[in-house]
Amino acid sequence: MIGRFVSYGYFHNIPGSLADKGCYVVKRIDGCQYFGKALDLMSLPSFECMELSRLKMIKPIQTKHNETFEKLLKKEARSGWSLLSPQTKDKIHGYPKLKVFKRPRLRMIEQNWNPYFKFWFYDEQTAEAVNLLKQEDQWRVIRMLDPVRIVNCSKDDIDLLNMAEIFAADGYHDVGISYKDMVVQFQTIARMCYTIGIHSGCNWEDVNYLYAELMKIQKERDERDDKLEAERLAKIPRSVVIRAVDNVVGETSGVEDKTEDKSEGQD
Repeated sequence: MIGRFVSYGYFHNIPGSLADKGCYVVKRIDGCQYFGKALDLMSLPSFECMELSRLKMIKPIQTKHNETFEKLLKKEARSGWSLLSPQTKDKIHGYPKLKVFKRPRLRMIEQNWNPYFKFWFYDEQTAEAVNLLKQEDQWRVIRMLDPVRIVNCSKDDIDLLNMAEIFAADGYHDVGISYKDMVVQFQTIARMCYTIGIHSGCNWEDVNYLYAELMKIQKERDERDDKLEAERLAKIPRSVVIRAVDNVVGETSGVEDKTEDKSEGQD
């Protein structure tokens, strides 16, 4: 991932983490990265740690640990790195590898909330998708920072998200990407899960089979489209193709015509 940061947070109840510990999730414009502890975040290049310090950390559960780290990160970025040591670029080897989890540590999510669903929208302050629910006159929300977390929803919940379009206001993040472009990730994951049957408790053998069949159909469709396009181009007269190419590279034919007209006038 090479996209710039739009948000980050510290979350508990992460699979693979201790019960009383959490995980840092850094969201870039092209996906999320998961860091096990604060020192792992310092495997980021120094210029990215500077970017991170300008963001407000998402803290669903406020702890002394994550509050202290956020304050320290901002202080170090302003006054110079002394206690924290982000990575610097080596002239030969470049930056060292990031200390990130190879696979996303997706948190579990509430199941079968679809009867209470009103709509979902994009929170531009945190870069999260927010599902707004109303149950017995009580309003509440379910937040998702990583679009991939949708795969942990129940089948009925995913069916609903596939049909419901997520709302995003007009505007841009500081890094230059629009809110509407960011919500495409959530909508795409929801539709992909619906199409190939991914949901909490699904049979992955069935999913893999359906995915392979869809890829086979897509390949056949692409080959058919390529064949039709080749047949269409073959019917175009060669003189038309040459004229079109000449126009693209500088209107060569037009120059030759003018030269011929000039020579005829001299005669």
